[in-house]
Parts: sequence; C-alpha cells; structure tokens
Amino acid sequence: DGLSVAFNEGIAFVSYDGAATWNCLARVADVESVTAAASTYADLTWQTLSWYYDGTDTRFYVNDSLVATQTTGEPTLVVAPVVFIKAGEAFAKVLHCDYIFCGFER
Repeated sequence: DGLSVAFNEGIAFVSYDGAATWNCLARVADVESVTAAASTYADLTWQTLSWYYDGTDTRFYVNDSLVATQTTGEPTLVVAPVVFIKAGEAFAKVLHCDYIFCGFER
C-alpha cells in the first residue's frame, strides 16, 4: 500500500509514498519504534544511510550525521541487510544502491 512496512523484526530507514523524508524504524514482533521525519531528501541526490546498534541504543545517520537515536525496539533475532523499494502509488520508483557494508564487533 506504500504507507506501511511488513516485516517482523528489523532496523530500517523508511520513506512512505508522498513523503520526502526518512523515518527511522526498529521493529520487534511487529511492534515499531519510530522517529518520524528524521531527515529529508530530494530526487536525484545520493545519500549515505547507516545505523549502528551498540547493544543498548540504535543510532541512525544520514551522510554521516546523527539524525536519530532509539533506545527501544531493537530486534532480538538475526538481522540481515535488505534493500527494498515500494511503488504503492503506481509510479515508477527508482533506487540506485552503490554499495552495502556490514560490520560487527565481538
């Protein structure tokens, strides 16, 4: 529908149809923690989106600038990198993904 997400557990940046903002989202068992409109974007621009979970907080960054910190909603299951885009308004949606980097500490 372009106005919701459908996954049980995860950490994500989400932009819903009709908006030019990033929402920072963490979900556990379909319960969301959201920081709405944490950052804006424009068509035809490159951005670097990243998040870091330190065991307590999840920090969201846009172009290396902290835009949100969440202290609840961290997934308890395995989290895998996923890139997806929805076309809920029946318009062509285009996402260019230059790279994905994953790292972890033990």
